[in-house]
Amino acid sequence: MKIIVISPDKALKEEIRHHLVSGGVQRQVLLFDDGLDNLVMAAAQERPDLVIMEGACHGVEGLKVLEQVSLRYPDMAMIILCENAS
Repeated sequence: MKIIVISPDKALKEEIRHHLVSGGVQRQVLLFDDGLDNLVMAAAQERPDLVIMEGACHGVEGLKVLEQVSLRYPDMAMIILCENAS
């Protein structure tokens, strides 16, 4: 299973990776600071099974990533993380 995690927050990316790889299930987890260019590059090599993205930090770029993923892989799962201010 190939999972791409996109967030400028290094600690968040490492925490997500830790939880994804624990438990003995074989997963390839790729971490990126930004979205569109890295996602396109990684997806060109092999289709990811899941993209996890911190949505609040990416603004317009986050929408572009979501659009590109939906166009290329309409059946691929995405998780968009949003911060709750309250």
